[in-house]
Order: sequence, then C-alpha cells, then structure tokens
Amino acid sequence: MSTWNGIGTKYLGFSHRRPDGSHHATEWFVISYMPVVPLRRYRLVVGPTEYAPGAVGGSTSTTAYRVLGRSTVRVRDVLATYLIWWVAGPALTLGPFFLMARVAPEPAGDRPSGAA
Repeated sequence: MSTWNGIGTKYLGFSHRRPDGSHHATEWFVISYMPVVPLRRYRLVVGPTEYAPGAVGGSTSTTAYRVLGRSTVRVRDVLATYLIWWVAGPALTLGPFFLMARVAPEPAGDRPSGAA
C-alpha cells in the first residue's frame, strides 16, 4: 500500500467499526490521491502513523495496518466514496469561488458603450 506522487493504492471508506478497533476499508487505485478503481476490501486495524522530514522541505508519513481478513467490495461503499471524493469535495472546495464570481460586481470599464 503506497503512493508515489499521488499515484498508487490507498485505503478509503472506513466503516463498520468493531469493539476490537477493526474496520472495513476498501483498497483503491488512486491518481492525484483521487480514487479511481476499487480493488479489494479488507477488515483491518489501523496502527500508528510515523512522520519523517522529506528531502526538499516536505514530509512523508507511514501508517501501519494489520489486515485481519478480506471481504467483498460493497457497491454502496464504492458509490459513497465516489460521491465524497468526486462531487462533494470539489463542490466544497470550488463552490465558494464560483459563488463569488457570480455575485462580484462587473468592472466599470467592461460595460458596452451606451449602457447605463
């Protein structure tokens, strides 16, 4: 499970938490960290995350996972992940900019001649 420059695999859609701390999660193939194709679904325990400074001022993080078993990919979880990452996320991020562009006053120099 790893990504390089945002391309690789990632666990998303954590659900069905049990008292032992385990979850179901779907392993996704990602591009620019955005989920593209669901690969497999696992029951796993999320371990600690370690952070290390990167070579050029960035940083890297590594999270340990303990896989307890495999389960079938659920269509409902796949659709929810697509909805969150491809619809809700961009709408929340870009929505305010589109709203500001719609309500912003028109600059005076851009009006056609003869207009009041």
